[in-house]
Amino acid sequence: MKPYYYFFDNGIETESVQELIDKIGDKEYVKLYFSTPGGYTRANSFFIDFLNNRKDNIEIIFTNTVESCGTILLASFKGKIHLSEDLDTLLFHKVDRQLYGQRKDSFDNKELRKMDKEYNKNLSEKFKELGLNDKEIKKFNRGEDVVLYKKDFHRLNINKE
Repeated sequence: MKPYYYFFDNGIETESVQELIDKIGDKEYVKLYFSTPGGYTRANSFFIDFLNNRKDNIEIIFTNTVESCGTILLASFKGKIHLSEDLDTLLFHKVDRQLYGQRKDSFDNKELRKMDKEYNKNLSEKFKELGLNDKEIKKFNRGEDVVLYKKDFHRLNINKE
C-alpha cells in the first residue's frame, strides 16, 4: 500500500483541522508530517477523535516544533507517532481560556475555571505517563511552559506496547 504524504504546519483551529480531515480522510494510508504552534483544545479533541478512528491507517511524524495543545496528541493518539530528526522542541503547558469580565457575563467564570483545573489535572497525569519527569510536571502544574529538546525525547513513552 502506497502512503499518501501530507505536511501540516498550521495552528489547530476548527477550520484548519476540518481542511486537514477533508484532505486525508478518504486516503487508504497516510503519513502525516505534523508541526504546530498549538491552538484550541476543542478543535484538537475533534482531530484526535478522527485520528483514533483511523489509527491503523495514519502515521504521525512530528517535525520542526510541536507546541501547546499539539503535544496532547502524544498522550492521546492511539496509533503510531514518530519523532523526526527535524523535530527540535516540544512545548507543554496548561490549557486555559480567555475570560474577559468587561461586562456582565451569562457564564459562571468560576465554574469554567474549575473545569479547566480538572482538565489540566487529567492532562498532567497523561503527561506524567508520557514521560515528563517530576520536576517538569511540577513546572507544568505551576502554569509554566515545559520545553523538551531533542536530547530529552528518548524519555517519552511513545509507541511502546
